[in-house]
Amino acid sequence: MGALFLTGETLNVSSLIGFMAHFGLSVQKALILIEFVLDRLRAGVDVKTACREAGLVRLRPVLMTALAAAVAVLPIALGYGTGVELQRPLAVVLIGGLVTSTPLTLVGLPVLLSRVMRPPSGRP
Repeated sequence: MGALFLTGETLNVSSLIGFMAHFGLSVQKALILIEFVLDRLRAGVDVKTACREAGLVRLRPVLMTALAAAVAVLPIALGYGTGVELQRPLAVVLIGGLVTSTPLTLVGLPVLLSRVMRPPSGRP
């Protein structure tokens, strides 16, 4: 919403599609990180170490995913090409969301997981 406000774009169907695309990418990035943490916990590593390793090991895939999506819609956000006025809110939402959610995924999610998760008990 902040990116829409800063660029003067409106909330419309195109921007709502951008929100849905952003939510999908954000969930995908979070799942990559959480799966790695769970794998490390199953291997017997403590929660804080597993979260730290997840942030470091999954840094590159998360950044590559976010950068690829942002670069893909950058020409639309900048207004290059014919007919981009209709799709510009989608691109603005996607880029703004990726700029904010990527650091939150890489830093905020491991911190939150390290505070909330408990090690597995080993019982079925």
